[in-house]
Amino acid sequence: MTDYYDFERYERRHGSPVLTGEDWRLGRRPTGRTTRYRFVEPNTENRTKEEWPYSYSPYYLWGQSEKGCDAVYSDRMAQWDNDKAKSALAAVADLNCRYGYWGQEGTSKYLTAYFGKPTEAVAAAEGCNVSSGYPYWIFWFRDAPVTSGDRK
Repeated sequence: MTDYYDFERYERRHGSPVLTGEDWRLGRRPTGRTTRYRFVEPNTENRTKEEWPYSYSPYYLWGQSEKGCDAVYSDRMAQWDNDKAKSALAAVADLNCRYGYWGQEGTSKYLTAYFGKPTEAVAAAEGCNVSSGYPYWIFWFRDAPVTSGDRK
């Protein structure tokens, strides 16, 4: 019997194990987890984007939350004050990318524009709203440290 296993269709990406045609015929499932993600809650059952594209668990894009930092969700910011959120987005429009991919500098600039006070971004994570399937971003931040040039 000819093996019709299509590697392009079934091959696991991002370092996950690849199953052979024999594995698929016998009903074997991939084992092991990808190490590509740093989940916000690592000690719980987490879902990757590949396994659950419309309900994946939040994972860090950069940085990591720290004790004493505040957190805010991107969709809530727009819900609280949509005009303020739009004007803050205009402040980082030159970066030409989506929320969490701005990096620390761009995210700090966005949060400073939104809150109206100097803010330092500490981390950003992306998650998926299970009720809609759309992504959201979480930003951890703190007040920017005062430098000697800022004092009056």
